[in-house]
Amino acid sequence: MGFRTGAGRDVTLQALNRNFDARVGDKVDVVYLEDQPNRACLNAFMELWGWPLITCLVGLVVIVTGGQTLNGRVLWGPRH
Repeated sequence: MGFRTGAGRDVTLQALNRNFDARVGDKVDVVYLEDQPNRACLNAFMELWGWPLITCLVGLVVIVTGGQTLNGRVLWGPRH
């Protein structure tokens, strides 16, 4: 994937989202910091929020199960 920054610099990078349906010559929205265009990403939900969403869900599971265990209640398995 390649794009031209607002300052006219050409940048080429590989898209992380393999399911993105763009062909050569298609115009896509790109999000990047002005001083770091080589760290750009596509303006697509999973490209922007995929890892944060996954890590939050894993963290939520850990917090809920840990809290239940500390309270002496187990969500699964034999109860004593």
